[in-house]
Amino acid sequence: KIEEGIIYYLSNNTYVKKRIELKNQQYKQFISKLDTEISQIDSLKKGLYNAEALRKETLIMMNPGDTYTALVRLYEQRQTLEEKLLFNQAVEVVEEFDTHKRPVSPRPVFSVGVGGILGLILGLALAFGREFNTYLKDYERANS
Repeated sequence: KIEEGIIYYLSNNTYVKKRIELKNQQYKQFISKLDTEISQIDSLKKGLYNAEALRKETLIMMNPGDTYTALVRLYEQRQTLEEKLLFNQAVEVVEEFDTHKRPVSPRPVFSVGVGGILGLILGLALAFGREFNTYLKDYERANS
């Protein structure tokens, strides 16, 4: 229930909705532009190999392989944009939440025990330091 609530809240946030809609529009416009470019390159490719469309005095200096390369790149970009458009969401749950029946940490008995031991060690170190300091002062007075 917590997972569904968090996803619902994040997905229905007005800022997130606007951002997702804007991204969808951008992806669709770019895909449309790529479609136009792909059709133009495809018609150019067909025109290059149609000998009847070219006159004898027409000279075209270009590598036909470049048209194929450009066309393949545009198809790859189009597929990438379609994938981004498909997965454009506010939240995507990769792995579901784990629910615990009881708290894992902190454990009160363990925390009190460790705190007590650390407090005892710190207290003994402080007491030893004070006694050692007093001993040194007494020793300096006796030997001066």
